[in-house]
Amino acid sequence: MASESSSGSAIPRLPSGSPCTREGWELFTKGCAHLLNVWDLLHTAVVEEWGGHGSRAKLDHIIADLVNNCEEQWRGRHDLHIDTLDVYFLECLEGDFNIEFEDDEEVSVVSTMIQRLYRECAAGDLDAARVWLQAIAAPEATRKQ
Repeated sequence: MASESSSGSAIPRLPSGSPCTREGWELFTKGCAHLLNVWDLLHTAVVEEWGGHGSRAKLDHIIADLVNNCEEQWRGRHDLHIDTLDVYFLECLEGDFNIEFEDDEEVSVVSTMIQRLYRECAAGDLDAARVWLQAIAAPEATRKQ
C-alpha cells in the first residue's frame, strides 16, 4: 500500500506490521554513524582534511542530516530509496570534500548498506542488524591494529 506524494507519485511504504520501534530507531542511528565513520573514503577525507580544518564537523553534519531525513521516512513508515541516498552522498562528498566520481558504485554500496540497516531495524529484526554491524566492525578493528 503506497501513499501519494505531493507530485502524485507513489511513495513506497514499509511492509504493514513493521514495528518501527524506538529501539530499532536508536540502533539504526548508531549504525548509520558507524557505517559513515568507517567508510574508507570519508575516513580518509576527514583525516586528510579534504574539506579543510572543519572536516570532522562536516562529516558529523552529514550524519546528523542523514539521520534527520531518515527519521521523517521512519515516522511515515516509508522505505528509503537507494537513488535518493546516492544523490545525497554524492552532493555531500562533492560539496563538502571536493570529491567527484566518474563511477558512483562505491556510493551505491554504502547507500545499499544504509537501506539494509534501515529495513532490518524498521522490521524489528534487531538481532540480525546487530550481527551484521558487528561483522562490518570486525574488519575495521583488525585494520586499526
